[in-house]
Amino acid sequence: RGAVSTADARRWVTPLAWTWPALLVLAAWLPALGASFQFDDWTVIVHDAHVQSLAAWWASMPGIRPLLKFSYALNHAFGSGVVGFRLVNLLLHAANALLVNALLQRLLRRWRVGDAASAAWIAAAATLVFALHPVQTESVTYVSGRSNTQMATFALLALWLHTNEVLRPFTRQALVVACQLAALATKESAAILPLVLWLAGACTANGAANRRPAWREALPAAITVALALLAAFLFLPYDNFIATSLAERGPLANLGVQVATLPWLLGQLLRFDLLNADPALPALGLTSRWHVALATMLLLALLAALGLVRTRPARAFALLWFVLWLVPTNSFFARLDVANDRELYLPIIGLGLALGLVLDALRRRWPATAAPASPLPVLALAALALLLGAGTVLRNRVYATETAFWQDVLAKSPHNVRAANNLGVAEAIACHPQAARAAFERAAQLAPGDTRPRVNLILLGRGGIPGMPASLDCRSSPVSGH
Repeated sequence: RGAVSTADARRWVTPLAWTWPALLVLAAWLPALGASFQFDDWTVIVHDAHVQSLAAWWASMPGIRPLLKFSYALNHAFGSGVVGFRLVNLLLHAANALLVNALLQRLLRRWRVGDAASAAWIAAAATLVFALHPVQTESVTYVSGRSNTQMATFALLALWLHTNEVLRPFTRQALVVACQLAALATKESAAILPLVLWLAGACTANGAANRRPAWREALPAAITVALALLAAFLFLPYDNFIATSLAERGPLANLGVQVATLPWLLGQLLRFDLLNADPALPALGLTSRWHVALATMLLLALLAALGLVRTRPARAFALLWFVLWLVPTNSFFARLDVANDRELYLPIIGLGLALGLVLDALRRRWPATAAPASPLPVLALAALALLLGAGTVLRNRVYATETAFWQDVLAKSPHNVRAANNLGVAEAIACHPQAARAAFERAAQLAPGDTRPRVNLILLGRGGIPGMPASLDCRSSPVSGH
């Protein structure tokens, strides 16, 4: 009877040991499935004629981010509305959480960081941070954040295949290249993936003299990126993006701006109440001694991490992973928005790994947790999951309606003209003319030279706003979109 019960327990525990990250993701994000479209969703998903059907998508090819737009066209084809779009985001994030957990356990075993329990413990802590941190809502709940989640799926799968020693070398590299192309076809920031593959190989080279050089293993993916980017710039309309970027800021000036915004990004990980979907940060650059000191410390940390690649691979990987995945969005090409929460979607894995390493070191040194049966590690992980999960559930409430979305932005960025104007549009569509007028007037005061809020005030006085009923008579049915 005891043997049967043990077998039954293993039958339940083994699948749970691998699927728990996805189950936690579903638990945290399912309540947000009914939230409305927000912000850029209206432009790139709801009203973009190129993604309204598979035929329209095909007719628009070749185009920028074809695989991402193909996923939007598939959603429209199924006709499931905003719930279907957000469900795909959620499933992609759940798959990414599974990949992060499996990948980190494999790497930690190679790095010989403690025993098998340590590998599971560290990977679990890092996976919890990645899967449940509220900062991830901008990539998961925000439908347009799919560019992050979908690209990450292919990038993480490429890295998982790259570290798989069971596959034959040619098969492994062919699959990695295929994933690289899929990631690039989703979002351009996947161009950094060859360096990430090199990092994984360089770190795992410690104590493995018979392994091929890391750069040689990453070379096929690097060649693929070079050819894909060359083809993209030759045949796709990226020239407008480059011209706009250079007009905004030069490469070196933008690099200084991005280094200066790093403290803000790190602060988003600690202060859940400050998460902001449209912060409208000023482009300050390295304008003070503090900023110069920050840049110097970052450079020294990177050099130290490179020096630890073979001797302390887990620590080096954690820091270099964080920086490498920030490079595509925080580097030379300027964007209209200086920084956003969604930039942390993949970099946060490095910080989660660092946290896991610290917690595991404490676990092994603390006498009360030395016994294998000690409940303290499990309780610590449970507390972390509850803290992050609760923060995510609360943050998702902001996405419930457009009015709540822009009210939250404006409360945290009172200077944001775009937020005030968009709040006015959202209030008008919700048939709240007085609140809409107040928001438009606020936007007009913040930016006297901006004509949009003034035009909207005129339209509001005439009983209309683009995208809303011809009359503000709220006894009729209000529209649901822009």
